Amino acid sequence: MNDNKTSNSGHRKRLRDRYLSVGIDGFSPKEVLALILNNAIKRADTKSIADNLLIKFGDINSTLNAPVEELVKIDGIGKESAIAIKLFKDVSVFLAKEKVIHKECVTSINEVIEYLNSYFKGKHYEEFVVIFLNNSNQILRIDSVSQGTVNEAKVYVRNIVKSCLEFNSTGIILVHNHPGGSLKASQSDIDITLKIKTACSYFNIRVLDHFIITYDGYLSFAGENLI
Repeated sequence: MNDNKTSNSGHRKRLRDRYLSVGIDGFSPKEVLALILNNAIKRADTKSIADNLLIKFGDINSTLNAPVEELVKIDGIGKESAIAIKLFKDVSVFLAKEKVIHKECVTSINEVIEYLNSYFKGKHYEEFVVIFLNNSNQILRIDSVSQGTVNEAKVYVRNIVKSCLEFNSTGIILVHNHPGGSLKASQSDIDITLKIKTACSYFNIRVLDHFIITYDGYLSFAGENLI
């Protein structure tokens, strides 16, 4: 028992010292998870727990996106350590969002795509997001408006228009992910875009673009003349 404690303590110290010395570059997914867990779990073998997480969820992105109720099913993971895992992902998304929201003007789509990539990474279900902008192309807020299954997220056009009016938004960008990896707009994707565009036009609200996000890249409806 004492040998195990000494081994675990030594591994924790080596991970911590390495991180403080060179940062997180070069860490394996297991080491990143172990480093996160070291701050929430004081004595257990976090290497083994990290291994079990990756076996269960497949990769680090899926682990970071796993619901708390699924994380706590892993031996050694309690509520506090599950929160630590979720917080690591949420902080990275928060920082990416801070780069784009409330800027005087969005001049580069790359920062927006960077945020969207971090937001959708590891999600195995479709989600529909709306980016609300004002006349100066300043992002007012970014909201998830629908979550669905692997290949479908129901979107309610009326709620989007209502939110535009509530936020005094004069332009929106539509976004959803394709967990399956397809960078092709389906007919239903095109149809819902046209429905939203038509509904918004009655209130002089512009639909500026619709992005499909995948692991491998993104598709712009405006770039493909689909909007």
